[in-house]
Amino acid sequence: MMEEVSPQTEQKIFRIIVLVCAIFVSLPFLFVRFIPSTDLPQHLAQIRLLHDILNSPTRTEYSINWFGANTLVYYLLQVNWMIFDPILAGKMTVLEIALSWVIGIFALSHHHQRSKYAAIIACLCIFNFSLYWGFLNFLIGFPIYILWYILIIESKREYSTIKKVLLIVSVSVLLFLAHTLWLLVAIIHLFVATINQRPGYKEIAIRCIALLPIGIYSIIWFTKLESTRTALGSDTTAHWMVLPFQRIDPYWITDSVFGGLRGPTEAIILSGIIVWMILSVTTNWKNLRLSIEWEYLIIGIILATVVFLAPEKYINTIYFASRWAPISMIFFLLALPTPRLNELFNFAFSTLLFTILAFTTCFFWYRFEAIENPGLSECIQALTKNPRVMGLDFVRRSDIICGRPFMQTFAYAQVLHGGELNFSFAEHHSGIVSFKDRNRKPRWTTALEWGADRVQYKDFSQFDFVLMNGGDAIHREIGSLPVLSSVTKTGRWRLYRCLRETDRILSLH
Repeated sequence: MMEEVSPQTEQKIFRIIVLVCAIFVSLPFLFVRFIPSTDLPQHLAQIRLLHDILNSPTRTEYSINWFGANTLVYYLLQVNWMIFDPILAGKMTVLEIALSWVIGIFALSHHHQRSKYAAIIACLCIFNFSLYWGFLNFLIGFPIYILWYILIIESKREYSTIKKVLLIVSVSVLLFLAHTLWLLVAIIHLFVATINQRPGYKEIAIRCIALLPIGIYSIIWFTKLESTRTALGSDTTAHWMVLPFQRIDPYWITDSVFGGLRGPTEAIILSGIIVWMILSVTTNWKNLRLSIEWEYLIIGIILATVVFLAPEKYINTIYFASRWAPISMIFFLLALPTPRLNELFNFAFSTLLFTILAFTTCFFWYRFEAIENPGLSECIQALTKNPRVMGLDFVRRSDIICGRPFMQTFAYAQVLHGGELNFSFAEHHSGIVSFKDRNRKPRWTTALEWGADRVQYKDFSQFDFVLMNGGDAIHREIGSLPVLSSVTKTGRWRLYRCLRETDRILSLH
Protein backbone atom coordinates (compact mmCIF):
# COMPACT_ATOMS: atom_id res chain seq x y z
CA MET A 1 0.00 0.00 0.00
CA MET A 2 1.13 3.56 -0.68
CA GLU A 3 1.95 5.94 2.17
CA GLU A 4 -0.69 8.33 3.48
CA VAL A 5 -0.66 11.72 1.82
CA SER A 6 -1.45 15.06 3.40
CA PRO A 7 -4.88 16.68 2.93
CA GLN A 8 -3.29 19.43 0.84
CA THR A 9 -1.66 16.89 -1.48
CA GLU A 10 -4.91 14.92 -1.66
CA GLN A 11 -6.76 18.08 -2.72
CA LYS A 12 -4.21 18.76 -5.46
CA ILE A 13 -4.52 15.17 -6.73
CA PHE A 14 -8.31 15.50 -6.67
CA ARG A 15 -8.21 18.70 -8.75
CA ILE A 16 -5.78 17.19 -11.26
CA ILE A 17 -8.03 14.16 -11.68
CA VAL A 18 -11.05 16.41 -12.28
CA LEU A 19 -9.06 18.39 -14.87
CA VAL A 20 -7.84 15.24 -16.65
CA CYS A 21 -11.39 13.82 -16.76
CA ALA A 22 -12.65 17.10 -18.22
CA ILE A 23 -9.95 16.95 -20.90
CA PHE A 24 -10.78 13.33 -21.78
CA VAL A 25 -14.50 14.14 -22.02
CA SER A 26 -13.69 17.08 -24.31
CA LEU A 27 -11.48 15.15 -26.73
CA PRO A 28 -14.17 13.68 -29.04
CA PHE A 29 -15.61 17.15 -29.64
CA LEU A 30 -12.32 18.20 -31.27
CA PHE A 31 -12.58 15.58 -34.03
CA VAL A 32 -15.84 16.59 -35.71
CA ARG A 33 -17.82 19.60 -36.84
CA PHE A 34 -21.25 17.97 -36.53
CA ILE A 35 -21.39 15.95 -33.32
CA PRO A 36 -23.62 12.84 -33.45
CA SER A 37 -26.43 14.16 -31.26
CA THR A 38 -29.75 13.55 -33.01
CA ASP A 39 -31.94 16.36 -31.66
CA LEU A 40 -29.20 19.01 -31.48
CA PRO A 41 -30.05 20.55 -34.91
CA GLN A 42 -33.69 21.01 -33.86
CA HIS A 43 -32.62 22.62 -30.58
CA LEU A 44 -30.43 25.03 -32.53
CA ALA A 45 -33.27 25.68 -34.96
CA GLN A 46 -35.35 26.85 -31.99
CA ILE A 47 -32.77 29.59 -31.38
CA ARG A 48 -32.83 30.56 -35.06
CA LEU A 49 -36.64 30.80 -34.91
CA LEU A 50 -36.37 32.86 -31.73
CA HIS A 51 -34.09 35.37 -33.47
CA ASP A 52 -36.31 35.49 -36.56
CA ILE A 53 -39.38 36.21 -34.42
CA LEU A 54 -37.66 38.94 -32.40
CA ASN A 55 -36.29 40.54 -35.58
CA SER A 56 -39.60 40.26 -37.47
CA PRO A 57 -42.62 41.03 -35.28
CA THR A 58 -44.83 40.07 -38.24
CA ARG A 59 -43.96 36.38 -37.68
CA THR A 60 -47.26 35.89 -35.88
CA GLU A 61 -47.51 32.14 -36.51
CA TYR A 62 -45.11 31.48 -33.60
CA SER A 63 -45.20 32.18 -29.87
CA ILE A 64 -42.28 32.40 -27.43
CA ASN A 65 -42.39 30.39 -24.20
CA TRP A 66 -40.01 32.36 -22.02
CA PHE A 67 -40.90 30.52 -18.83
CA GLY A 68 -41.94 27.10 -20.05
CA ALA A 69 -40.62 23.80 -18.75
CA ASN A 70 -37.65 22.29 -20.59
CA THR A 71 -36.42 25.68 -21.83
CA LEU A 72 -33.29 26.16 -19.72
CA VAL A 73 -31.00 24.63 -22.33
CA TYR A 74 -32.16 27.24 -24.85
CA TYR A 75 -30.80 30.04 -22.67
CA LEU A 76 -27.43 28.28 -22.70
CA LEU A 77 -27.68 27.78 -26.45
CA GLN A 78 -28.48 31.46 -26.87
CA VAL A 79 -25.40 32.52 -24.87
CA ASN A 80 -23.20 30.30 -27.02
CA TRP A 81 -24.96 31.54 -30.18
CA MET A 82 -23.88 35.07 -29.26
CA ILE A 83 -20.24 33.95 -28.97
CA PHE A 84 -19.75 31.29 -31.66
CA ASP A 85 -21.08 30.46 -35.09
CA PRO A 86 -24.32 28.41 -34.89
CA ILE A 87 -22.77 24.97 -35.51
CA LEU A 88 -20.00 25.57 -32.97
CA ALA A 89 -22.55 27.00 -30.54
CA GLY A 90 -24.36 23.68 -30.56
CA LYS A 91 -21.18 21.71 -30.07
CA MET A 92 -20.07 23.98 -27.22
CA THR A 93 -23.44 23.63 -25.51
CA VAL A 94 -23.27 19.84 -25.49
CA LEU A 95 -19.65 19.99 -24.32
CA GLU A 96 -20.52 22.40 -21.49
CA ILE A 97 -23.33 20.10 -20.35
CA ALA A 98 -20.94 17.13 -20.43
CA LEU A 99 -18.37 19.08 -18.39
CA SER A 100 -21.07 20.07 -15.90
CA TRP A 101 -21.67 16.34 -15.39
CA VAL A 102 -17.95 15.88 -14.63
CA ILE A 103 -18.07 18.67 -12.06
CA GLY A 104 -21.33 17.34 -10.61
CA ILE A 105 -20.06 13.77 -10.26
CA PHE A 106 -16.90 14.90 -8.48
CA ALA A 107 -18.97 17.25 -6.30
CA LEU A 108 -21.02 14.23 -5.18
CA SER A 109 -17.79 12.32 -4.60
CA HIS A 110 -16.30 15.13 -2.53
CA HIS A 111 -19.52 15.77 -0.59
CA HIS A 112 -19.40 12.36 1.13
CA GLN A 113 -15.68 11.70 0.68
CA ARG A 114 -16.25 8.89 -1.79
CA SER A 115 -13.69 7.21 -4.01
CA LYS A 116 -12.12 9.53 -6.56
CA TYR A 117 -11.45 6.49 -8.72
CA ALA A 118 -15.12 5.53 -8.65
CA ALA A 119 -15.85 9.12 -9.74
CA ILE A 120 -13.53 8.64 -12.73
CA ILE A 121 -15.45 5.51 -13.72
CA ALA A 122 -18.77 7.27 -13.11
CA CYS A 123 -17.76 9.92 -15.65
CA LEU A 124 -17.90 7.19 -18.32
CA CYS A 125 -21.69 7.38 -18.00
CA ILE A 126 -21.59 10.85 -19.55
CA PHE A 127 -21.36 9.24 -22.99
CA ASN A 128 -24.86 7.82 -22.71
CA PHE A 129 -27.65 7.46 -25.25
CA SER A 130 -29.35 10.67 -24.04
CA LEU A 131 -26.31 12.58 -25.26
CA TYR A 132 -26.40 10.74 -28.60
CA TRP A 133 -30.14 11.30 -28.99
CA GLY A 134 -29.68 14.97 -28.03
CA PHE A 135 -31.97 15.00 -24.97
CA LEU A 136 -30.24 18.19 -23.86
CA ASN A 137 -33.21 19.39 -21.78
CA PHE A 138 -32.90 16.23 -19.67
CA LEU A 139 -29.10 16.20 -19.50
CA ILE A 140 -28.84 19.75 -18.21
CA GLY A 141 -31.04 18.82 -15.25
CA PHE A 142 -28.59 16.40 -13.62
CA PRO A 143 -26.03 18.98 -12.34
CA ILE A 144 -28.91 21.13 -11.08
CA TYR A 145 -30.32 18.13 -9.24
CA ILE A 146 -26.90 17.71 -7.60
CA LEU A 147 -27.14 21.34 -6.44
CA TRP A 148 -30.56 20.53 -5.02
CA TYR A 149 -29.14 17.53 -3.18
CA ILE A 150 -26.08 19.28 -1.74
CA LEU A 151 -27.56 22.73 -0.99
CA ILE A 152 -31.04 21.76 0.17
CA ILE A 153 -31.43 18.11 1.12
CA GLU A 154 -28.00 17.66 2.72
CA SER A 155 -27.10 21.23 3.58
CA LYS A 156 -25.26 21.64 6.88
CA ARG A 157 -25.43 25.44 6.79
CA GLU A 158 -27.93 27.43 8.76
CA TYR A 159 -29.97 29.87 6.67
CA SER A 160 -32.48 32.48 7.66
CA THR A 161 -36.07 31.69 6.75
CA ILE A 162 -36.08 34.12 3.83
CA LYS A 163 -32.77 32.81 2.43
CA LYS A 164 -33.94 29.21 2.76
CA VAL A 165 -37.20 29.94 0.93
CA LEU A 166 -35.35 31.83 -1.82
CA LEU A 167 -32.83 29.00 -2.19
CA ILE A 168 -35.53 26.33 -2.54
CA VAL A 169 -37.53 28.49 -4.93
CA SER A 170 -34.47 29.30 -7.07
CA VAL A 171 -33.21 25.73 -7.48
CA SER A 172 -36.72 24.30 -7.98
CA VAL A 173 -37.38 26.86 -10.72
CA LEU A 174 -34.09 25.86 -12.40
CA LEU A 175 -35.15 22.20 -12.21
CA PHE A 176 -38.52 23.04 -13.77
CA LEU A 177 -36.88 25.05 -16.54
CA ALA A 178 -34.46 22.19 -17.17
CA HIS A 179 -36.93 19.30 -17.25
CA THR A 180 -40.13 18.56 -15.33
CA LEU A 181 -38.99 14.99 -14.64
CA TRP A 182 -36.05 16.35 -12.67
CA LEU A 183 -38.33 18.59 -10.65
CA LEU A 184 -40.56 15.61 -9.88
CA VAL A 185 -37.60 13.48 -8.76
CA ALA A 186 -36.23 16.34 -6.65
CA ILE A 187 -39.55 16.90 -4.86
CA ILE A 188 -39.97 13.17 -4.17
CA HIS A 189 -36.39 13.03 -2.85
CA LEU A 190 -37.03 16.01 -0.57
CA PHE A 191 -40.25 14.39 0.70
CA VAL A 192 -38.42 11.14 1.55
CA ALA A 193 -35.54 13.08 3.14
CA THR A 194 -38.02 15.06 5.24
CA ILE A 195 -39.52 11.84 6.60
CA ASN A 196 -36.04 10.49 7.34
CA GLN A 197 -34.62 13.71 8.84
CA ARG A 198 -37.74 14.52 10.90
CA PRO A 199 -37.19 18.29 11.04
CA GLY A 200 -39.40 20.59 13.06
CA TYR A 201 -42.78 21.83 11.89
CA LYS A 202 -41.25 25.19 10.94
CA GLU A 203 -38.77 23.57 8.53
CA ILE A 204 -41.53 21.44 6.98
CA ALA A 205 -43.69 24.54 6.54
CA ILE A 206 -40.81 26.43 4.89
CA ARG A 207 -40.24 23.59 2.41
CA CYS A 208 -43.94 23.31 1.54
CA ILE A 209 -44.43 27.06 1.13
CA ALA A 210 -41.29 27.38 -1.03
CA LEU A 211 -42.38 24.52 -3.33
CA LEU A 212 -46.04 25.52 -3.60
CA PRO A 213 -45.73 28.12 -6.43
CA ILE A 214 -43.64 25.96 -8.78
CA GLY A 215 -45.73 22.91 -7.89
CA ILE A 216 -48.97 24.62 -8.93
CA TYR A 217 -47.37 26.09 -12.04
CA SER A 218 -46.01 22.66 -13.03
CA ILE A 219 -49.43 21.02 -12.71
CA ILE A 220 -51.00 23.73 -14.87
CA TRP A 221 -48.21 23.42 -17.44
CA PHE A 222 -48.41 19.61 -17.56
CA THR A 223 -52.20 19.63 -17.92
CA LYS A 224 -51.95 22.11 -20.77
CA LEU A 225 -49.17 20.10 -22.48
CA GLU A 226 -51.11 16.84 -22.23
CA SER A 227 -54.27 18.40 -23.67
CA THR A 228 -52.27 20.06 -26.47
CA ARG A 229 -50.50 16.88 -27.50
CA THR A 230 -53.76 14.95 -27.33
CA ALA A 231 -55.39 17.55 -29.59
CA LEU A 232 -52.47 17.27 -32.01
CA GLY A 233 -53.02 13.53 -32.23
CA SER A 234 -49.87 12.57 -30.31
CA ASP A 235 -49.85 9.27 -28.48
CA THR A 236 -49.85 10.27 -24.79
CA THR A 237 -50.54 6.83 -23.29
CA ALA A 238 -47.91 4.76 -21.49
CA HIS A 239 -46.12 2.04 -23.47
CA TRP A 240 -43.88 -0.79 -22.25
CA MET A 241 -42.15 -1.70 -25.52
CA VAL A 242 -39.66 -3.73 -23.47
CA LEU A 243 -41.37 -5.49 -20.59
CA PRO A 244 -39.78 -5.25 -17.10
CA PHE A 245 -38.65 -8.90 -17.01
CA GLN A 246 -37.02 -8.44 -20.43
CA ARG A 247 -34.88 -5.57 -19.16
CA ILE A 248 -32.48 -7.88 -17.35
CA ASP A 249 -31.02 -8.68 -20.78
CA PRO A 250 -27.32 -7.62 -20.71
CA TYR A 251 -27.68 -6.05 -24.17
CA TRP A 252 -30.61 -3.91 -22.99
CA ILE A 253 -28.71 -2.85 -19.86
CA THR A 254 -25.63 -1.93 -21.91
CA ASP A 255 -27.72 0.15 -24.32
CA SER A 256 -29.49 1.85 -21.39
CA VAL A 257 -26.30 2.80 -19.53
CA PHE A 258 -24.42 3.76 -22.71
CA GLY A 259 -26.12 3.05 -26.04
CA GLY A 260 -24.00 5.31 -28.23
CA LEU A 261 -21.39 3.27 -30.08
CA ARG A 262 -21.93 0.13 -32.12
CA GLY A 263 -19.58 -2.77 -31.53
CA PRO A 264 -18.18 -4.38 -28.37
CA THR A 265 -16.56 -1.33 -26.74
CA GLU A 266 -19.46 -0.37 -24.48
CA ALA A 267 -20.03 -3.98 -23.39
CA ILE A 268 -16.34 -4.17 -22.44
CA ILE A 269 -16.59 -0.92 -20.49
CA LEU A 270 -19.73 -2.09 -18.65
CA SER A 271 -18.00 -5.38 -17.84
CA GLY A 272 -15.11 -3.39 -16.39
CA ILE A 273 -17.54 -1.37 -14.27
CA ILE A 274 -19.12 -4.56 -12.95
CA VAL A 275 -15.66 -5.96 -12.11
CA TRP A 276 -14.89 -2.75 -10.19
CA MET A 277 -18.14 -3.03 -8.23
CA ILE A 278 -17.46 -6.70 -7.39
CA LEU A 279 -13.97 -5.78 -6.17
CA SER A 280 -15.47 -2.95 -4.11
CA VAL A 281 -17.80 -5.38 -2.34
CA THR A 282 -15.51 -8.39 -1.92
CA THR A 283 -12.43 -6.53 -0.68
CA ASN A 284 -14.49 -4.54 1.84
CA TRP A 285 -16.74 -7.43 2.88
CA LYS A 286 -15.91 -7.36 6.60
CA ASN A 287 -16.86 -3.70 7.06
CA LEU A 288 -19.09 -3.31 4.00
CA ARG A 289 -22.08 -2.02 5.95
CA LEU A 290 -20.05 0.86 7.38
CA SER A 291 -18.15 1.67 4.19
CA ILE A 292 -21.21 2.03 1.93
CA GLU A 293 -22.75 5.47 1.45
CA TRP A 294 -26.35 4.43 2.01
CA GLU A 295 -27.87 7.68 0.80
CA TYR A 296 -26.33 7.24 -2.64
CA LEU A 297 -27.19 3.54 -2.67
CA ILE A 298 -30.87 4.24 -1.94
CA ILE A 299 -31.02 6.88 -4.71
CA GLY A 300 -29.42 4.38 -7.09
CA ILE A 301 -31.95 1.68 -6.13
CA ILE A 302 -34.92 4.05 -6.56
CA LEU A 303 -33.73 5.15 -10.01
CA ALA A 304 -32.98 1.53 -10.99
CA THR A 305 -36.55 0.65 -10.02
CA VAL A 306 -37.76 3.34 -12.42
CA VAL A 307 -35.46 1.98 -15.13
CA PHE A 308 -36.81 -1.57 -14.83
CA LEU A 309 -40.51 -0.87 -14.14
CA ALA A 310 -41.52 2.46 -15.70
CA PRO A 311 -42.88 2.73 -19.27
CA GLU A 312 -40.48 3.37 -22.10
CA LYS A 313 -42.77 5.94 -23.66
CA TYR A 314 -45.21 8.31 -21.97
CA ILE A 315 -46.79 11.63 -23.03
CA ASN A 316 -44.94 11.13 -26.32
CA THR A 317 -41.63 11.13 -24.40
CA ILE A 318 -39.39 8.31 -25.59
CA TYR A 319 -36.95 6.35 -23.41
CA PHE A 320 -38.92 7.53 -20.40
CA ALA A 321 -37.49 4.80 -18.14
CA SER A 322 -34.07 3.91 -19.51
CA ARG A 323 -32.79 7.50 -19.54
CA TRP A 324 -32.33 7.12 -15.77
CA ALA A 325 -29.96 4.13 -16.10
CA PRO A 326 -26.69 6.11 -16.41
CA ILE A 327 -27.63 8.25 -13.41
CA SER A 328 -28.54 5.20 -11.36
CA MET A 329 -25.15 3.69 -12.23
CA ILE A 330 -23.36 6.86 -11.13
CA PHE A 331 -24.96 6.69 -7.68
CA PHE A 332 -24.20 2.96 -7.36
CA LEU A 333 -20.53 3.57 -8.14
CA LEU A 334 -20.24 6.43 -5.66
CA ALA A 335 -22.10 4.48 -2.99
CA LEU A 336 -19.58 1.62 -2.96
CA PRO A 337 -16.21 1.90 -1.18
CA THR A 338 -12.85 1.95 -2.92
CA PRO A 339 -11.52 -1.59 -3.47
CA ARG A 340 -8.98 -2.41 -0.75
CA LEU A 341 -6.24 -2.99 -3.27
CA ASN A 342 -3.04 -1.28 -4.28
CA GLU A 343 -3.61 2.45 -4.90
CA LEU A 344 -1.76 2.19 -8.18
CA PHE A 345 -4.07 -0.62 -9.33
CA ASN A 346 -7.19 1.43 -8.55
CA PHE A 347 -5.80 4.41 -10.44
CA ALA A 348 -4.65 2.32 -13.41
CA PHE A 349 -7.91 0.35 -13.66
CA SER A 350 -10.19 3.41 -13.59
CA THR A 351 -7.94 5.41 -15.93
CA LEU A 352 -7.69 2.51 -18.38
CA LEU A 353 -11.48 2.26 -18.70
CA PHE A 354 -11.75 6.01 -19.23
CA THR A 355 -8.94 6.03 -21.80
CA ILE A 356 -10.48 3.18 -23.79
CA LEU A 357 -13.90 4.82 -24.01
CA ALA A 358 -12.59 8.35 -24.64
CA PHE A 359 -10.28 7.41 -27.52
CA THR A 360 -12.73 4.92 -29.01
CA THR A 361 -15.35 7.68 -28.98
CA CYS A 362 -12.91 10.02 -30.75
CA PHE A 363 -12.28 7.40 -33.42
CA PHE A 364 -15.95 6.55 -33.89
CA TRP A 365 -17.07 10.20 -34.10
CA TYR A 366 -14.36 10.94 -36.65
CA ARG A 367 -15.34 7.91 -38.77
CA PHE A 368 -19.02 8.79 -38.50
CA GLU A 369 -18.48 12.26 -39.94
CA ALA A 370 -15.99 11.12 -42.59
CA ILE A 371 -17.80 7.98 -43.77
CA GLU A 372 -21.50 8.57 -43.04
CA ASN A 373 -21.93 12.34 -43.32
CA PRO A 374 -20.09 13.27 -46.54
CA GLY A 375 -21.74 15.99 -48.56
CA LEU A 376 -23.61 17.54 -45.63
CA SER A 377 -21.56 20.74 -45.45
CA GLU A 378 -21.76 21.26 -49.20
CA CYS A 379 -25.54 20.81 -49.19
CA ILE A 380 -26.07 23.32 -46.41
CA GLN A 381 -23.75 25.87 -48.02
CA ALA A 382 -25.66 25.61 -51.32
CA LEU A 383 -29.01 26.60 -49.78
CA THR A 384 -30.53 30.02 -50.39
CA LYS A 385 -31.88 32.35 -47.71
CA ASN A 386 -35.12 31.34 -45.95
CA PRO A 387 -35.72 28.18 -47.97
CA ARG A 388 -38.49 25.66 -47.44
CA VAL A 389 -36.60 22.40 -46.94
CA MET A 390 -37.83 18.84 -46.76
CA GLY A 391 -35.46 16.41 -45.04
CA LEU A 392 -35.46 12.77 -46.11
CA ASP A 393 -33.30 10.19 -44.36
CA PHE A 394 -33.37 6.90 -46.26
CA VAL A 395 -30.28 5.53 -44.48
CA ARG A 396 -31.81 5.62 -40.98
CA ARG A 397 -29.39 3.18 -39.34
CA SER A 398 -25.72 4.02 -38.83
CA ASP A 399 -23.04 1.32 -38.78
CA ILE A 400 -21.08 3.39 -36.27
CA ILE A 401 -23.51 5.25 -33.97
CA CYS A 402 -26.58 3.72 -32.29
CA GLY A 403 -30.08 5.15 -32.52
CA ARG A 404 -31.17 7.45 -35.35
CA PRO A 405 -28.27 9.92 -35.73
CA PHE A 406 -29.46 11.28 -39.12
CA MET A 407 -33.11 11.85 -38.24
CA GLN A 408 -32.98 15.59 -37.47
CA THR A 409 -29.81 16.52 -39.38
CA PHE A 410 -31.82 18.35 -42.05
CA ALA A 411 -32.70 21.00 -39.41
CA TYR A 412 -29.21 22.45 -39.88
CA ALA A 413 -30.69 24.03 -43.01
CA GLN A 414 -32.96 26.17 -40.84
CA VAL A 415 -30.19 26.80 -38.30
CA LEU A 416 -27.96 28.47 -40.91
CA HIS A 417 -30.47 29.87 -43.41
CA GLY A 418 -33.83 30.25 -41.63
CA GLY A 419 -36.94 29.32 -43.56
CA GLU A 420 -39.26 26.37 -42.95
CA LEU A 421 -38.87 22.61 -42.46
CA ASN A 422 -41.18 19.67 -42.94
CA PHE A 423 -40.86 19.10 -39.18
CA SER A 424 -39.94 21.45 -36.35
CA PHE A 425 -39.73 21.17 -32.58
CA ALA A 426 -42.13 24.12 -32.60
CA GLU A 427 -44.80 21.44 -33.14
CA HIS A 428 -43.99 19.84 -29.77
CA HIS A 429 -45.09 22.87 -27.73
CA SER A 430 -42.41 22.14 -25.14
CA GLY A 431 -39.52 24.26 -26.43
CA ILE A 432 -38.89 27.98 -26.31
CA VAL A 433 -40.69 28.55 -29.65
CA SER A 434 -44.04 26.97 -30.57
CA PHE A 435 -46.63 27.31 -33.28
CA LYS A 436 -49.55 29.42 -32.07
CA ASP A 437 -52.06 27.34 -33.96
CA ARG A 438 -52.44 24.16 -31.91
CA ASN A 439 -54.65 22.68 -34.64
CA ARG A 440 -52.13 23.35 -37.40
CA LYS A 441 -52.24 20.73 -40.14
CA PRO A 442 -49.23 20.55 -42.53
CA ARG A 443 -49.94 20.44 -46.26
CA TRP A 444 -47.54 17.54 -46.71
CA THR A 445 -47.11 14.02 -45.36
CA THR A 446 -46.29 14.10 -41.65
CA ALA A 447 -43.66 12.10 -39.72
CA LEU A 448 -41.24 12.04 -42.68
CA GLU A 449 -38.41 12.44 -40.17
CA TRP A 450 -39.27 8.97 -38.83
CA GLY A 451 -39.90 7.35 -42.20
CA ALA A 452 -38.70 8.97 -45.44
CA ASP A 453 -40.35 6.17 -47.42
CA ARG A 454 -43.72 7.76 -46.59
CA VAL A 455 -43.00 10.69 -48.91
CA GLN A 456 -45.54 11.25 -51.66
CA TYR A 457 -45.10 12.85 -55.06
CA LYS A 458 -47.31 15.80 -54.16
CA ASP A 459 -45.14 16.64 -51.11
CA PHE A 460 -42.32 18.04 -53.25
CA SER A 461 -44.50 20.90 -54.50
CA GLN A 462 -44.62 22.32 -50.96
CA PHE A 463 -40.87 22.88 -50.69
CA ASP A 464 -38.00 24.67 -52.39
CA PHE A 465 -35.35 22.04 -51.64
CA VAL A 466 -34.97 18.43 -50.58
CA LEU A 467 -32.02 17.58 -48.33
CA MET A 468 -31.66 13.82 -48.68
CA ASN A 469 -29.50 11.17 -47.04
CA GLY A 470 -29.19 7.94 -49.01
CA GLY A 471 -27.06 5.55 -50.99
CA ASP A 472 -26.36 5.84 -54.70
CA ALA A 473 -29.36 3.68 -55.65
CA ILE A 474 -31.91 5.81 -53.80
CA HIS A 475 -30.31 9.00 -55.13
CA ARG A 476 -30.67 7.68 -58.67
CA GLU A 477 -34.30 6.77 -58.05
CA ILE A 478 -35.40 9.95 -56.28
CA GLY A 479 -33.07 12.22 -58.25
CA SER A 480 -34.61 11.06 -61.52
CA LEU A 481 -38.04 12.41 -60.59
CA PRO A 482 -39.06 15.21 -62.99
CA VAL A 483 -39.99 17.46 -60.05
CA LEU A 484 -36.39 17.50 -58.76
CA SER A 485 -33.14 18.96 -60.04
CA SER A 486 -29.77 18.05 -58.52
CA VAL A 487 -27.86 20.85 -56.82
CA THR A 488 -25.07 18.66 -55.41
CA LYS A 489 -24.11 15.36 -57.00
CA THR A 490 -21.75 13.58 -54.60
CA GLY A 491 -21.83 12.27 -51.04
CA ARG A 492 -24.49 10.53 -49.00
CA TRP A 493 -26.13 13.87 -48.33
CA ARG A 494 -27.31 15.58 -51.51
CA LEU A 495 -29.41 18.65 -52.20
CA TYR A 496 -32.20 18.81 -54.77
CA ARG A 497 -34.17 21.78 -55.96
CA CYS A 498 -37.92 21.29 -56.20
CA LEU A 499 -39.16 22.40 -59.61
CA ARG A 500 -42.39 24.27 -60.10
CA GLU A 501 -44.50 23.66 -63.23
CA THR A 502 -42.97 26.66 -65.03
CA ASP A 503 -39.46 25.48 -64.18
CA ARG A 504 -40.22 22.09 -65.68
CA ILE A 505 -41.50 23.66 -68.91
CA LEU A 506 -38.46 25.91 -69.22
CA SER A 507 -36.12 22.98 -68.63
CA LEU A 508 -37.49 21.31 -71.79
CA HIS A 509 -36.24 24.13 -74.09
